[in-house]
Amino acid sequence: MCHQLPLRSAPLRSANWEFIHGDIMVGGIRAGLRDALGLCPRHAWGYAIVEVELWVYGTGPRGGHQPFDVCVLYGDLLEHVAARLRRRRSSVASLPCTLERRGPCWICRQLGGQDGEPVRRSFAGADATALAQEANEMRYTTAWCVQTREVWEGRVCPSCRSGKAPIDRGQIKEPGSGAVTCLRHLVSMPSPAGSLAELVDYLESTAARLDALGQTMRQGAQPPSLDEDGSWIETLGWFAGWDVPLALIARSGQ
Repeated sequence: MCHQLPLRSAPLRSANWEFIHGDIMVGGIRAGLRDALGLCPRHAWGYAIVEVELWVYGTGPRGGHQPFDVCVLYGDLLEHVAARLRRRRSSVASLPCTLERRGPCWICRQLGGQDGEPVRRSFAGADATALAQEANEMRYTTAWCVQTREVWEGRVCPSCRSGKAPIDRGQIKEPGSGAVTCLRHLVSMPSPAGSLAELVDYLESTAARLDALGQTMRQGAQPPSLDEDGSWIETLGWFAGWDVPLALIARSGQ
């Protein structure tokens, strides 16, 4: 089984630093992110890795190297998806239609440039190449995955783990009871899982843990629980697939 990491120097060197530093709070951008259910898998994990690896002045017990903006954005997206599914319960819309990404990845669109040439941006005059190299080491991200492995490993999407086509398991596992099919494989199932109520409960439960994690990144906060610490990895696993944490664990030898 081979998992390809999402970051290569050239695309990360062209990263839109304005997005990383707060554009998720702009109303129009947030609306587009909700329509698209976040970023594409590569940029979802890349966004988190950049924040974890390069944010060195954060508050809270860790004092940096933590995914605060990821918690804010993806906590909102978990609640948005849960709301979509609650509305669907009384409708005739198919599950793939309900969970459709209704727009492009915001970062992909920003990096498109003209004639396929990437837009070259950095932040505050920083050396973007050096920042890319630092982020691509993924030291802090790897450590976080290793430390929280017992929280998320049992919930990894079976299709992501096996690298095979989606398997119709007939039912989505409820929170804490086992593996949960990720967004990409869920909408590809030939006959989707039967219990949407369990999926909604799972998404809302994960959103609560993710919000609690974000609260611990504030001044004077108490350290998070292990379950809260692993919530951002679990969230991105559901939205963007599990290739990155599985690859990092394999690479670490843990």
